[in-house]
Amino acid sequence: SLSSIMSKYTVGTTSVDLDQRHFVGFGGEGKVFVRDKTAFKIYDDPKCMLPLAKIKELSVLDHPRIIKPETVIFDSKKQSVGYTMKAVKGETVCVLFTKAYRQRNGISDSQILHLVKDLQSLVEATHKKGIVIVDLNEMNYLVNNAYSELYAIDVNSYQTKNFPATVILPHVRDRHAKT
Repeated sequence: SLSSIMSKYTVGTTSVDLDQRHFVGFGGEGKVFVRDKTAFKIYDDPKCMLPLAKIKELSVLDHPRIIKPETVIFDSKKQSVGYTMKAVKGETVCVLFTKAYRQRNGISDSQILHLVKDLQSLVEATHKKGIVIVDLNEMNYLVNNAYSELYAIDVNSYQTKNFPATVILPHVRDRHAKT
């Protein structure tokens, strides 16, 4: 139960307390908390924790709106249980799919075109670093509240040099990619 969440973690040399006030949602294999301007992904099962070597390979992603793992989080037993990321606010890009939502929020066709180009720039920035997005879907991109910028999230599934993708969904597979 979330009401019982209260844990102390170590990030770098800093002790961090996270509790239900900081909880923002479930993120696949764990829970996501936000405190100040930092997001904390804590895995339910530490054995599922992203390998430290993959975090290092993802660190080359230097585009400011690609939200990547930053610093490893340790529990009281000194076991790695998660990582920090830059916290961002927004909604999943799928909200933009319906005409009613766009009309209700005054989102123009030119704004949508700008966001499509923004998505292209995020994909290009990722590929230029030799990393492949294997799960490019509407739930892995957030649009900011001004509907002017996208953020790439959930990048831990990206394919890096030493960490090949384990699954590529048929509906997001690039049939022209040589991977």
